[in-house]
Amino acid sequence: MAAQEKHSFEPKPNDLQKDYLYLIGDTYLQNNHFDKAITIFDLIIALFEDDAHATVCKGFSQMKLCNYQDAQETVSSIKESDLDMRHKAILFLILGRTNQYLGNKKDSEAYTLRYTKIRNELRYDMQAGVRYEF
Repeated sequence: MAAQEKHSFEPKPNDLQKDYLYLIGDTYLQNNHFDKAITIFDLIIALFEDDAHATVCKGFSQMKLCNYQDAQETVSSIKESDLDMRHKAILFLILGRTNQYLGNKKDSEAYTLRYTKIRNELRYDMQAGVRYEF
């Protein structure tokens, strides 16, 4: 009798699980439990191959904890093309605020202007009947 081959089975997380994790992370974020939110967003990033949206949410949580340098480092690898308009706005908000607190006035102003422009576009879309969650 030939030796049995061992097969390893590693289940891959699915989109429903990802949605649940986002729900938990967002709940922590909205209730000012930023450390717990960071833990959840780190898990999403690990399970779903550097998810850009989770990375923005992690950076936002770090910014809210006044960890400005960490927040900048977290979001520095994100490509704008990987984000929807809402998350792009949040990215520019993070970069605007963190640069302000780190003393980079020019960069802060540039990112804040980009944030404001996108935010105004999103508000215009909401008035036209397109809905975004903030």
